[in-house]
Parts: sequence; structure tokens; C-alpha cells
Amino acid sequence: MAPDFTNRAIALLALAPPLGLRLVKQTDRFASVFADGDTVTLILQITLGQDREVRQFTLCGAREGGAVSLSHCLLHTPSLISTDVSAKDQRYLSAMLSWAETALPGGKIRKRPAAPKADFAALRALIDLVIADDSAAFRDRIFDEVAGPFATQDAVPSIDLARQLCTVLRDHGWLSQIDWNDDEGGEALNNLHRHRGVEDDFFWTFKDGGEDEEEDGVAEMLIAYAAWLRPRGLTLLIPDSEMDSYFALVVPKNLSAKVMKIFGKMGLGISQSPY
Repeated sequence: MAPDFTNRAIALLALAPPLGLRLVKQTDRFASVFADGDTVTLILQITLGQDREVRQFTLCGAREGGAVSLSHCLLHTPSLISTDVSAKDQRYLSAMLSWAETALPGGKIRKRPAAPKADFAALRALIDLVIADDSAAFRDRIFDEVAGPFATQDAVPSIDLARQLCTVLRDHGWLSQIDWNDDEGGEALNNLHRHRGVEDDFFWTFKDGGEDEEEDGVAEMLIAYAAWLRPRGLTLLIPDSEMDSYFALVVPKNLSAKVMKIFGKMGLGISQSPY
């Protein structure tokens, strides 16, 4: 995110009250900011045009002492949830920041609702889609490994279930985690489509260059891999790892939209491109 956006977002995140949330609404837009422990979140939403298309920006940060920092911005649209904000959407974000800078300081402070109970039904549906090719017994095992640590908690954000699912899928080989400077990620990708019954090998040669070229090289490899998968009836999905690495998940093309929708419902960003 551009430095100007970052500084403006941090100033708004600093408005989060210690308890509750600060909220302001208009006919076609609203903004809210709230804190949960050391985590602070700013939500900006605008409804556009006659089609009433919704754009929501979720900006997450941390508060330590009196200092606030911004970690990431997540864009929600009817067809996409991504950390990649296009130039067009950056203009919407700039407009929403300008409005919030004026309106939010005077917003009402309300009691924040309790955190929702974990959405175990969404987790079950996601597991059944992502590893439909494996046995029901294995899917039950994956569900237990993901949900087990949370089963006795009264309120668990669904995003925590989604993150844990990515970790468990990685441990069982259904998802790969590739460091941004990993020059041997190709074989990990081959393991993904072999789970889907495709035995062909995907080949990729990294350029011989510095750190920046290596970082670009991993992203370029993922883009090439996604194109390689398409004629084989598969789609590459990239859940947000929230680290200096990429998650890579391969699903049948006809299931990709459903998988993205459920990940989005659970709050974890996911896209079909590393950029």
C-alpha cells in the first residue's frame, strides 16, 4: 500500500475505542473501527451505482502502547476477496479514507457484539470440496485435526479455522507453502496436481539474479503454473498466508468458485494470482 494510504489508515485505526466500536453510516457507505486486544481493524464499505455493487476494504493493524501499525488491506467484492487492490479500487479506497477522516472521529461508539462461534459447517463444506477425491474417513480426520483445538471454546473467529485448515492441508500434502525466495518450489507444485490425478510434470527454471528477481520468480512461477493447470481442468488458488511465503492450493476448475466463496465467508483472503 502506498505510504500516503498507510499513514491515513493508521490515523483512522488509532480512533478505535478501548471497548466497543466507533461507527458512522450514510446511505451508500459506512465505516467502523474497533480493537480486539492488540489487533485493530478498520472497515470501509461503499455501494456503487444503480447495480448496488459493494466494495469493502478491511484494514488490519496492531496497537502496541501508543503506537499503531498497519499490517494489510483486504478487498472484498461480489466476485473476489484479495489483498491485491487495483488502481481503480485504490481510487475508491482513497475516497473512502477521505470521507472517514471527516466522518469517523464523530462517529457513535457502540458496544461490540460478541465474537461469532466458529463456523464448523463452513469448515466441513470446505473440507468436503477441497479433498473430495479422498475418502470420507480421511476427510473426517482432517476435520477433527482442524476443529479439535477449538471445540471447547465458546467463541472462535472463523478465520482461525480457515488458517488452521491451511496448516493441516499443508502437513498432509494437499497445500504447498513456498517461500518467496525458494528456488526449488516446482516439485512441491507437482505434488499438488498429482493429488488430482494428473501425473505430468510441471517444469520451471528460475532466473539467476538477486533477491528481487528471486521474489518475482516465485510469483511468475505460480502464474505459469496456473496457466499450465487450466487445460487440465484444474485451478490454482492462493490463500493469504499472512507471511513471507505463498500458499498454493489446486482444486478442480468447477469447484474453484465455491471454495473461494467459503474461504471468503470464513474471512481468509484468497485469489487466483500472487499479485
